[in-house]
Amino acid sequence: MRLEAGAEALLLDLRDAGYRLALLTNGVGPLQRAKIERFGLEPYFDHIQIEGEVGVGKPFPDAFRRAFAALAVEAPEVCVIGDSLEWDIRPAKALGCRTVLYDPERALEAELRRSDADVVVRTLTGLARCLPALHTQRE
Repeated sequence: MRLEAGAEALLLDLRDAGYRLALLTNGVGPLQRAKIERFGLEPYFDHIQIEGEVGVGKPFPDAFRRAFAALAVEAPEVCVIGDSLEWDIRPAKALGCRTVLYDPERALEAELRRSDADVVVRTLTGLARCLPALHTQRE
């Protein structure tokens, strides 16, 4: 496992732009915490939520709602970025969030429906470019 090139710079840019960031991940606490620590990700996030630590994970709505509460935001204010239609994008969309599917390998094209994600990006540069537009769409 490795951190994708440009990921830290993107997280820093998002923080500097005033975005409040949450990391939601499924799995057991110690394993996920070790990954977060290994890559030095904790300082970039206002909230880190691990299924094994809180007892609920994606795709369940309560996992998302718990993160919204931690950030003191409502679903329409949130943009969920994920790499899974079933675990990230569709449940977030059902809650009223904006969504960005990160699909660098185009692995999900066959199952992607028009209504699934607001935006599909293939690169972190593409992700950085689309976020300001998504942010202003709801203001």
